Amino acid sequence: MRDVKIQRDGSPTTQKGVASEQKDEVVNHSSDLADADTINEDASMQEDPASEDLVHQSERDLAPSESPLAIEATQPRLDYTGYPRVPLELSGSVLQMQRAMNQCLKYYYGKPESANIRSNWGMLHSIMVWGADTPIIAGKEKYNAIAWIAGNNACAGKPLLIKQNGRMVATTGVGLQGHQAQFLAVLALCDVPLDYPLYAGGTRYTVDDLVKEEMLACRSGEELTFSLIGLAHYLDTETRWTNEQGETWDMPRLLREEMSQPIVGSACGGTHRLMGFAHALRKRRMEGREISGQWKRAEIYTDDFVQYAFRLQNRDGSMSTDWFEGREDNGSMDRKVQTTGHMVEWLLTVLPDTELQDPRLVNAVRYLTNAMNQNRQQKWKIGPKGHALRALAMFYDRVYQEGPAWQSLVIATQDGADRR
Repeated sequence: MRDVKIQRDGSPTTQKGVASEQKDEVVNHSSDLADADTINEDASMQEDPASEDLVHQSERDLAPSESPLAIEATQPRLDYTGYPRVPLELSGSVLQMQRAMNQCLKYYYGKPESANIRSNWGMLHSIMVWGADTPIIAGKEKYNAIAWIAGNNACAGKPLLIKQNGRMVATTGVGLQGHQAQFLAVLALCDVPLDYPLYAGGTRYTVDDLVKEEMLACRSGEELTFSLIGLAHYLDTETRWTNEQGETWDMPRLLREEMSQPIVGSACGGTHRLMGFAHALRKRRMEGREISGQWKRAEIYTDDFVQYAFRLQNRDGSMSTDWFEGREDNGSMDRKVQTTGHMVEWLLTVLPDTELQDPRLVNAVRYLTNAMNQNRQQKWKIGPKGHALRALAMFYDRVYQEGPAWQSLVIATQDGADRR
């Protein structure tokens, strides 16, 4: 088991395998945009030319999306969940859904969010769908959304990253990240590399610096769902570290701490906590390591909730509008999209290739596809919309295996720009 100790100032005492050399580089960018109580969508953003250079540099460092699924199995024999890959012979009903799903994803991809009015929290829900392809509109220009936030440019008047005592911190609160380590978790879902640059207070940091900050921030008794997702992605599952209080942590402890917290009543009905277990387990399987101890507890715990979720499923394919508290269909389309999107996204992080055409899962995906396609003019809340679209993107990528549905739209747009 590899030990990595991190000092209080954020610098590692052992750099092998976790730390990368930090380069401090003073830049001018738009992180000083003032907060605003009200943001006008039509208001123009005054961009510092240096800020645009920074964003464009970050775009060059970020490879285009090959998949919305983030971590791909390092061995072609494994599927997304880390189980043995199997050839898929698609049923007629699954094949019939492809066109509608393709059109749905292309439509929503073609409606980018605005940095003027969309908060960092909201943008993270867009980024987790489209990954490295995510666009963002600032003023009259279009930028890469990951590069925009990484460059510490403001969303709805607030930059996400700050420099504190010489260290970079991702801030939590209204208009920022909604949970500890949420930004890191989204970067993990998009497979953003450890050496990708992040900027705060005029200093250049990297994703690796953010990883070390979240390792330091682990606390017993607090929500560690997003810490588990992010750290499981970026660290070897055998890694041990010391938090800011001098306590020893590792992945089994993170799993144990999260399993001591409730599912019912936690964020988004407990689906995020279950996603944390699923992402950690898939990384463990991809490493080819034994599933025992806390890992086995988490696997059994997750499998039990999979069966329970399906028992609560509604007749129209939607999942319970009462999350895991009991079977319910309250008739609200917004609520049904919210619960079904979250649950399908989680199920697609758990279920292996052999279960992708389970009729219960297919019915839930069909419900989401129809709801999002037939109600395009609906003013969806960004959170439920993001999880619903990510669920569709995951299903599309895993089942049809032809790359992101919106990729042809990206290529067409780029070709058009080249011709102008």
